[in-house]
Amino acid sequence: MLKYAEILRTISGLITDKKFVRPLGEGPEAEAALDLIMETVSVLDYDCDYFPGAEFEQVVNDSRQVAGNSIFVAISGARLDGKNFVPQALSQGAKVIISEESVESLLLHGTVNLIVKDCYQVYALLCELSYNFPTRQMNGFAITGTNGKTTSAMIIRHLLQQSKCSCGMISTVEYDLGKAAVISADRTTPQAGELFKYFHTMRQNELDNFVMEVSSHALAQHRIGSIKFQAAIFSNLTGDHLDYHHTFEEYFRVKKQLFTEHLADNAPAIINSDDPYGAMLSQDPAVKNPVTFGRQSGQWRIKNIAVNASGSSFTLDTAR
Repeated sequence: MLKYAEILRTISGLITDKKFVRPLGEGPEAEAALDLIMETVSVLDYDCDYFPGAEFEQVVNDSRQVAGNSIFVAISGARLDGKNFVPQALSQGAKVIISEESVESLLLHGTVNLIVKDCYQVYALLCELSYNFPTRQMNGFAITGTNGKTTSAMIIRHLLQQSKCSCGMISTVEYDLGKAAVISADRTTPQAGELFKYFHTMRQNELDNFVMEVSSHALAQHRIGSIKFQAAIFSNLTGDHLDYHHTFEEYFRVKKQLFTEHLADNAPAIINSDDPYGAMLSQDPAVKNPVTFGRQSGQWRIKNIAVNASGSSFTLDTAR
C-alpha cells in the first residue's frame, strides 16, 4: 500500500504547482497537515492514516490497468499522450492523477491532481516506492553503450556466481530473477513498473547482487529511478538510436547520466577510452571516479588477445 504522505515525500522536488496538491480529507486539520507536508517534507515521519483514502493499491501508467484506489501517471510518450486517457482512469476508480499539465477540468470530486516536471521520473520513483526500493538492499552493476552490453552483463554475472555471490541479471536476452526464475526479455531495460517488480522478486529470491544493461531509452525516460550502482561500464557509442535521440550530442548526454547521476559514492566509472566518446566521458569533471581501459589507451590495457574454438584469452596490464 502507498501512503499519500510517502508519495509526496518521494516526489516533492518534482511537483511544480502546489496549488493543485489537494488534501485527502476535509476541514482545517487536513489543510494544515497538507501545508506541513508541502512546506517541510523532512517531517513526514508521522502517520497520515486520518486522511480518508490516504492509502493506494497501485501506481500505473496504463489506464486499462487502473482499478479502484489507484494512482494514474499520465505520461506523454512518443505516440500517445496520457492526458487523453484521464477520463478512462477516473471512470475506473483512479484517486490521484499525476500529470505535467493541469487536468483539473476533468477531475471528479475527491480526486487529487499532482502537477510535476517529468512524469517518467515520477512514475519510476513511485514504482520504487511501491516495492520499498528493493535495489537499496543489493549491489548493482550497470553497462551502457551501443555494443557489448549483453556479453559484459553475462560475464559479470558468471564471475560473481563463480565467486559464490548470488546475482540476478536484466539484459537484452533474458531477465534472471534467481531460483530458476528466468524470463525472456522483450526489451533491453524494462519499463519502470516491470523493472522494480523484477528487483522485488530478486530480493524475495535472496539475491544480493544484480547486473543490468541500461539503454539510452531507459536513461532518457528515467526508468531506473533513483538506483545508485556500485560500478558502471561504458563500452562505446555508435550511430544507433538516432531516430530517438536525433543527434550524437543528445545520445551522449543521455548516456552520461548513468555516470553523473546513478553511481554510489566512490563507485568507479569504468570507461573504454579507445572510443572517442569514452575519452570525452573520462575527462568530464562531472564523472567523479573514472577508470579507463582500452587496447591503445587507458589505465588498464588489454593485450595479447587470442580467440579460438575453446574460448578467448588476453592479458590485462594494470601497471599504469
